[in-house]
Amino acid sequence: MATVFLLGIGSCVQTITTLLEDNGYRVIPSYSEGEALEIIRRATPDVLILEHEQTEMNALEVCRRVRRTPGLDTLPVLLLSSRHEESDIVEGLDAGADDYVAIPFRHREVLARVRVLVRRTVYVFAHQESKRLESLERQDGVSHQKLKHGALTIDVEGWQVSQQGSLIDIQGRQFRLLVYLMQNCGTVLSLDHLSRYLFGESHQGHEHRIPRYIFQLREKLEQDPKHPQLIQTVRGVGYCIRNEEGEE
Repeated sequence: MATVFLLGIGSCVQTITTLLEDNGYRVIPSYSEGEALEIIRRATPDVLILEHEQTEMNALEVCRRVRRTPGLDTLPVLLLSSRHEESDIVEGLDAGADDYVAIPFRHREVLARVRVLVRRTVYVFAHQESKRLESLERQDGVSHQKLKHGALTIDVEGWQVSQQGSLIDIQGRQFRLLVYLMQNCGTVLSLDHLSRYLFGESHQGHEHRIPRYIFQLREKLEQDPKHPQLIQTVRGVGYCIRNEEGEE
């Protein structure tokens, strides 16, 4: 299930929310320019839809801020607006938008444009992950990358996990999931995001596996799996490993 962030307060917002949800998308709404960036950071959506209508809500400024923010700068942005003049469209695209749809919009057209942007997100994500893995493979085999969090240590290239000096048997996708959560420590990652990471372009339909992997990791790593201290659940959003105290 792809996730769409939707910023707006106009009459079309509920229409497009219903349209997207009826077609299998998860919609995360925002009604304030001020909170938009923080919600986008937490939710890691696949597509941003910004309503460029209300003067008190500057969608173009949100778009510019997204383009200036590392980690968010590649997210595709679709602007919705009743402003049809060429100068308005050019201004929106120059602000960083990838596409511009006029209000009133045709439902099938909006769905097609969103599908295109989701495919782009999947491609960019897969490309970035491929480059990261290539970089790891080029590292000196003697100097293994190690990730640490409290008593937990992960030898990434050696595919080993230890806690308080004792090796723990974590293999396959469980290992890859743990490494990815550690590499993104402090960031809440959605089920869809984690599913795309583990399963690539064939991720749809596999989201239900993520909670099972999390459960298995907690059974192996947490002193009390029912009250986890390492892998946290952020209800309605996803999972994360919190930064250790003293870290930003």
